[in-house]
Amino acid sequence: MPFVTALRSSSVVWGAFPLFALTAFLVVEWSRFAEPGFGTAVAEATAFPVFVVAAVCSACAAWEGGRLRRGGVWFSAPVRGRLRILVNTLSPVLALGSTSFAIAFVFASSTLGAFPAARDLLPLASAAVVTVSYALLGFCVGCATPRLIGAPLMLIGVYVWMTVPASSDIMWIRHLSGMQITSSSVVDSVEVTAFTAPVVLSVSLALAFFPLMSGAERSLREAGTAVCCGVIGSLVAWSLVADWGPGAPTTPRAGATVCAESNPTICLPGEYSGEVPRLHRIAGDVLADLEAAGFDRPHTLALVSAESPVSPGTWRFAPHPEHDDEFLRATIAWSAIPDSPDCFAHDDGYVGSDEDIRVWLLLLTEDGGTPGATLPEDASTRRVLPVLELSREEQMEWFDATVGALGDCAPTPEPPGRSA
Repeated sequence: MPFVTALRSSSVVWGAFPLFALTAFLVVEWSRFAEPGFGTAVAEATAFPVFVVAAVCSACAAWEGGRLRRGGVWFSAPVRGRLRILVNTLSPVLALGSTSFAIAFVFASSTLGAFPAARDLLPLASAAVVTVSYALLGFCVGCATPRLIGAPLMLIGVYVWMTVPASSDIMWIRHLSGMQITSSSVVDSVEVTAFTAPVVLSVSLALAFFPLMSGAERSLREAGTAVCCGVIGSLVAWSLVADWGPGAPTTPRAGATVCAESNPTICLPGEYSGEVPRLHRIAGDVLADLEAAGFDRPHTLALVSAESPVSPGTWRFAPHPEHDDEFLRATIAWSAIPDSPDCFAHDDGYVGSDEDIRVWLLLLTEDGGTPGATLPEDASTRRVLPVLELSREEQMEWFDATVGALGDCAPTPEPPGRSA
């Protein structure tokens, strides 16, 4: 009954349905670019509308705080304890946030066709804590300002804080707003710190503004303690992300890979396991062509994180269930190219490229017909076609020289042609 009574007079009834509709829209739009059948993507899609949910909840909390301030309930000597008043007042606001995330979860899970495991829920847990923290912050601001000032201030302030930093040139500030700007993949997970840093900041800000809740009753010492908590928490949050770039760091996804024993063994994330028969069929043809060209047959094709080391005889490849057979042939052919450093990250003027050997591998593994018939007639194809006229040993020497140059970030050799 206290909840129903509080709900009837709460400001949340004004913004509930627009918020629910906007939440559903944002989740559906985000899910268009997410991995279907991936539980972590469901949790990340559910947490994506946090910038709207937190802004509306903080504004409603500020309005409720201002209402208590205007009625003299909060700063008088009420019969009920302040904690009970706070819980009763904010329960509709927290229910608004919880319902919004529940709606987001329903739309995300139905759109992506998956259900997250417990270990996948960290993005949603972070979003929930951030929302509660900014709701408390909004209530504190509402206790110190008129409703017509506090509520719009929190609505606009929280929204701007959580959206604008995502495009800031100051890299570390991007990771503190509470919006996740880096998504997990089927092979990589976003580091836990990316979710804890905004939680630390939002909680510390709420603590820093706690003195506003009690007005003049707070002593200077208590106010100083609260501000120190806010400053220290903010510094801790900053230190967690101070050296990050535009994206949050990732780690290889643990326990996600399943392997199907055959020749070759194919290792894929569990979400892609249904593609194993198709990949076995295509890999048999492609690897036979590569063996005929002089390559040693790999014993494993693996879709794993770029940060995960692979053993000799294992080739990395990057298939996807939405790829057609022709693109999968290319993906398997390109897996013959060993790992190499990102030379452009260290030298913007690097002139090397793996384009020629990629075209050459496609020519070697074409599915019948005249060499180059299925490739676009561009400069790369015309430049590489003469390589096929060389002996197998000469072709492999050029491939090895190109791979070596890529590994050393040196200029790559031009494709050789038949001597006149």
